[in-house]
Amino acid sequence: MKILIFGGTGAMGTPLVELLANQGHTVYVTSRKARKYGKENIHCLIGNAHDMNFVRDILKTRYDVLIDFMNYNLPELRERFDFILNSVDQYIFLSSCRVFSESKTLITEKTPRLLDVCEDKEYLATEEYALAKAREENLIFESKYKNWTIVRPTVTYNSYRLQLGCYELDEWLGRALRGKSVVFYDDLADKLTSMTYGEDVARGICYLIGNQQALSETVNIASPESKTWGEILNIYKDAFEKSFKGKHNLQIVMFPHAEDYEIVFGRKWRLKYNRIYNRRFDSSKMDRLSEGKMKYTPIEEGLKKCLNEFVKENAQECRKISVLREAYFDSVLHTYTNLSEFSGIKQKCKYLIARYSPYFTYKRIRNR
Repeated sequence: MKILIFGGTGAMGTPLVELLANQGHTVYVTSRKARKYGKENIHCLIGNAHDMNFVRDILKTRYDVLIDFMNYNLPELRERFDFILNSVDQYIFLSSCRVFSESKTLITEKTPRLLDVCEDKEYLATEEYALAKAREENLIFESKYKNWTIVRPTVTYNSYRLQLGCYELDEWLGRALRGKSVVFYDDLADKLTSMTYGEDVARGICYLIGNQQALSETVNIASPESKTWGEILNIYKDAFEKSFKGKHNLQIVMFPHAEDYEIVFGRKWRLKYNRIYNRRFDSSKMDRLSEGKMKYTPIEEGLKKCLNEFVKENAQECRKISVLREAYFDSVLHTYTNLSEFSGIKQKCKYLIARYSPYFTYKRIRNR
């Protein structure tokens, strides 16, 4: 098959390109800069997939499948939707399991979405990620086309994307690598989450390509295994200490509520309508579509492997300091970062102002 991938350079796209090439497909990947893949059947198309002129140009050639990892706004997707669906035999659109509302039972493809059941008018007036993806799904559902498949991955990880509750990788691991304490939160520690290895998601997408039973369907690609964020934290802690052979420890300070951090950094909706939900998934539809071949990496095994890889290969990059986050953590922990750790007078001044002025109080008020 001739397969086109928009934005295939992330946690799911990178392994997907390799898997498809190894299966003998001819793969074309859009990228803003040139990339060398080392295989004759992988081709880099240099350009911006947000640019409709670029999209029209590359779709002058007919592709069997287009896999779309791009993050659009609704008008942007509406502008290109008809053109894309007319230009390919199958369109695979990446949505997210974040679209789902809170559920006391296992989440299936039919679990109500936040957009459909939430009554929070302030939230519904936003374009927060879960709502944006659900609105884009509606555009697809309401269309006249039937040659689409919507994929909803859960929290996805690889060696450079290791989330911890409300934190992205650089927000917690960077401090740990510099011997600083990491703040974690009681109201997240007991919440269940499903984390799926990026290569497993890519493998799941492979089973949907050219699969007639997957057309006009939504498919969750989510590990059926769930762990609490507290258990995830302990997995990271154990892997971190083993990577450094006990020379460095992951020091944790527990606080009651994650709300303060998310509000200060403008992410209150992600916490309120996702992270503090218990998330457990029914993976039976993906199992059926793959004819029982779909396998998932155990969460502990995958996270330890990825953290070890990151510490060995990319740890130096994560030591870079985010001035505002450093000031925030020092503020709540009543600690201090030596100014020599910051480069340039602007960073030093920014840290001092944020650390010792009412800056974070202002952010709390503004972002509530």
